[in-house]
Amino acid sequence: MKYYKQKNQSLQSQLHRDSHNSSQPLSRDGLKKKVVNSRVCSGRKIGGQPSHKGSTLNYAGDVDKIISHFPKESCTCGIAYRQTKQSTTYVLDLPKLNSEVTQHISEHWHCRKCGKTYYSRKFKGNKEQYGEQLKSLAIYLKDYHFIPYQRLSTLFKDCFSLSLSEGTLSNFTATAYHNLEEVEQSLKTNLLKSPHLHVDETGLRSQGKNHWMHVASNDKYTWYHFDAKRGIEAIERAALLPNYQGTLVHDRFSCYFRYGAKHSLCNAHLLRELIFLEEQGHL
Repeated sequence: MKYYKQKNQSLQSQLHRDSHNSSQPLSRDGLKKKVVNSRVCSGRKIGGQPSHKGSTLNYAGDVDKIISHFPKESCTCGIAYRQTKQSTTYVLDLPKLNSEVTQHISEHWHCRKCGKTYYSRKFKGNKEQYGEQLKSLAIYLKDYHFIPYQRLSTLFKDCFSLSLSEGTLSNFTATAYHNLEEVEQSLKTNLLKSPHLHVDETGLRSQGKNHWMHVASNDKYTWYHFDAKRGIEAIERAALLPNYQGTLVHDRFSCYFRYGAKHSLCNAHLLRELIFLEEQGHL
């Protein structure tokens, strides 16, 4: 009878587990569960504290243009003005957003002796192309700020009067993906040399299905691996941890204990486990 009572208490306690008192991700909490903030209120007022050193906009760099402003009113006595002093105001703004079009002319040269033709092969494909600055901005807004292709297309039309289709924007990302292959390999090489490596995995949806974003990082580098799986199968495909010999810092996910020479558990997750034990009356 005692066994079944303990078993029942254990099962009941599982119902009270969520992201604030366990390693369970926030996405599994569900819509009905209340998110509990684990931070303790400091009791201080909102805003800068008495010992906080404030900062304000204090520009001291170069200026692009200077505009002088003179009084519009005329003195009622009719005597000419005499300047006494000047006051300066700096207005930091963005230039008018316009696309810049550069015409490139490739001259073809013909050898009069042998008949060979020579010309620059810098540009390939269409005679109208998008430049690297535009592509970089599109990729930055899409992959870092998570602006969907449809909204990104609208942004370029509204701000730059450029009609970029969603397919064109997708091609920018695909090209960058292939061009960054060497960068990715460099990241993995540097992370493998790191004495400590932080690893984690986060669930997300892609094309209506569950996938996982695996991450490995230290204080300088961060590397991602996107996979349909979460466990060993995905870790082996990523081909990073199987070659790592340092200390792995993680959330006690069982698969990570197969890799690395030593292990260090994430304090944030340990605190959540302690919160659970306290809520269940075990502390």
